[in-house]
Amino acid sequence: MAGRFPVQQAGGRTILELWVPAEELDEFNAHIVGEIQVVHRFR
Repeated sequence: MAGRFPVQQAGGRTILELWVPAEELDEFNAHIVGEIQVVHRFR
């Protein structure tokens, strides 16, 4: 599923994101398996 969306560089060379269109978020989220762990938090 994630392969359908190009990786975008956002805010710096090391910041890479998937940009998922809003109308496809429900389907994208349905494919997430397991828990998402927070590894860093920035304020």
